[in-house]
Amino acid sequence: MLDRIGDMLEEAQIRYARLDGTMTREDRAKACDDLRFNKKVEILLVSTRAGGVGLNLTAASRCFLVDPYWNPSVEAQAIDRIVSSVPLISSYFCNTDGC
Repeated sequence: MLDRIGDMLEEAQIRYARLDGTMTREDRAKACDDLRFNKKVEILLVSTRAGGVGLNLTAASRCFLVDPYWNPSVEAQAIDRIVSSVPLISSYFCNTDGC
């Protein structure tokens, strides 16, 4: 799912960083730093399971869950990783066409 979203963002020329379970600790830190310090990076794509463990995002203000997980507590934990000084906007997107 992150690959598909990344492709769409690239097509729209929107810069993003990515954080998922296949990345090294250094790559994860770089992705978070890109979101915080690189003003051209507008989006951080995070897999639900990677986002729920040992991650605190202070530069995020919105959360979009596009690949719902079977366990709602995993989703809640991932959303709770966002520590924002502004009200957090959280949205769920469900794909119903079987893709």
